[in-house]
Amino acid sequence: MNRLVATAAAVIALAAETAAAEPPAGADVGGTPAERARIVVQRWEEAQGMRRAHAEVFPRDAACEISTGDNGPAIKARFIDSGAGAYALLVQRPDGWRYGEFSAQPGEYWFVSDTLGLGRFSGTSDLVNLMRQARVARLPGKLMEQVRLPDFARDGRTFHVVGTKEVAQPVQFRLFDPERGTLVQVDTINDRRQVTERIRYGDFRAVDGVLEPFETVFGEGPQRVTIRTVKAANRFAPPPGFFKPSSAQVSLWQRTEDILKKYVAASGGYAALAQIVSRVTRIEVTNEGAGLTYQLTLSQKAPDFFLSEADMPGVGRAWQGFDGQTGWSYGELQGFRPIRGEELELFRRNGMLDLENFPKRFPIRRSAGVKEVNGRRTAVLELANLLQRTGLHSFDLETGQLLRIEAELDAGGEGRVPVTIDFSDFRAVDGVTLPFRTDLRHPAFNTVTRVL
Repeated sequence: MNRLVATAAAVIALAAETAAAEPPAGADVGGTPAERARIVVQRWEEAQGMRRAHAEVFPRDAACEISTGDNGPAIKARFIDSGAGAYALLVQRPDGWRYGEFSAQPGEYWFVSDTLGLGRFSGTSDLVNLMRQARVARLPGKLMEQVRLPDFARDGRTFHVVGTKEVAQPVQFRLFDPERGTLVQVDTINDRRQVTERIRYGDFRAVDGVLEPFETVFGEGPQRVTIRTVKAANRFAPPPGFFKPSSAQVSLWQRTEDILKKYVAASGGYAALAQIVSRVTRIEVTNEGAGLTYQLTLSQKAPDFFLSEADMPGVGRAWQGFDGQTGWSYGELQGFRPIRGEELELFRRNGMLDLENFPKRFPIRRSAGVKEVNGRRTAVLELANLLQRTGLHSFDLETGQLLRIEAELDAGGEGRVPVTIDFSDFRAVDGVTLPFRTDLRHPAFNTVTRVL
């Protein structure tokens, strides 16, 4: 309670700073701040229609449009929430690309896409968190603190304010419309009495006896996210197993997991790989088209930091680096350029040192069958993460080693160009098996690297 009392004085200051608000004349009397807060919350629950049995409301089904800023293209989404952690989410982006998420239990969900494949994730997706907040049901059941704070006025209207505090969570100020009893705004406050997150609710409509906000706005300015409900229903009746992956989907994902685990074992195993946290490698590079051979030094640090330093005859010295977020290239002849987009993902993977986390880095997989690579039969997987596709990976069916990566890179005005990377000459170093030869084929050049 002390923390809320200490921040109560910030309500007027915050209102003046963020909403041109003034405290109205007169204040509620009678009862403690906690008792008066409960009166406001109970009236909200009654007005919203949420003071009823769980089965009378859930599962809830909503079709929405999600947009960013003023004129951002809208994403279409359908969200079915069981109210007990399980959910199903279907999304269609403006470019027509579709994907889905579904979960049968809190803390884990599946991602499915016709383009990328199937993925299994821990936690809850950011989009699902937004969707759940857009159809706010009731305050958390176990609030450590809840107090009524002074009312304040904005745009000629007065709002009731309730401060809430959950265990290990920041303070929140909740604004209620005294006429309808609806919750219209939630501000999250940091220790410096600044608003770190704002959610606004509006366009309330009755859905099966529950008063729903059909518009929810997260944040303000050009980066704000708006969720508009197009259609909503309660007491949705999903068929049995609706929130669970099918046995075929689970079997497919498990096969991809087994292939990646075999790759980790072929590279030395989890224990040996985890011990390698840094490496310096001297490499000989041959550009076959230009007839150019030079040496470079590659310095790596887990998980994916690296710096390469080269001195090329007739070209001069050149450096490339990645600091965990930013990729760059600099040459005495070519100058500086940042590395972005899909090239950055391939660039980052080439410097990746924590191979034991390879399966976690690429949780979305699609089987592309079996094919022969340099005389060896391989299982081909298309690997991806939530940011992008990372290409076809061919794993030796016998040894588990990664023999080839095939990807397409955005070449700007030239469109997309194919790149193939072959790995061979595997040798053990400090218990970890590495390819000592890499052949990179690009439409403009072929490059061979050999570890010295």
